[in-house]
Amino acid sequence: MRCMNHKDGYTKGDKKLPTSKEHLDKYRVNRNVLNSALDLKNAQHYDWITTICFYSSLHIIESEFAKKSINNFSHEEREKRMRDSNLFGRKVTDMYKQLSTYSKVARYGAKSVGPTIASKSIEWLGKIENEILKEDEG
Repeated sequence: MRCMNHKDGYTKGDKKLPTSKEHLDKYRVNRNVLNSALDLKNAQHYDWITTICFYSSLHIIESEFAKKSINNFSHEEREKRMRDSNLFGRKVTDMYKQLSTYSKVARYGAKSVGPTIASKSIEWLGKIENEILKEDEG
């Protein structure tokens, strides 16, 4: 089923999907939580840091797709479109995919991801922000 473009967002069936601005608003909320509520020195925060970095990057990516009236309805669909489109370079696509993998380990793994993966997640989110959001500021 194709999405229909409406002035107040996109819909699939009767469900309204976020606009680019709404995705960026959600990214900012996630980023604020990451910056203010989580501490890389606290081992109990590693999984949350990693997960929030992934979902922050997801909303950045989806904001770009939404500008083109493209909405993805699954992680798999998003990753395929990222690979197949010319919206994102390989570097961003690879970092996003790795954040997705780390997030799955953080959410479903028996042990915490640890400080190295949490730190790398923050680093990669920063690089994705620099690659994509810098274009929006210009």
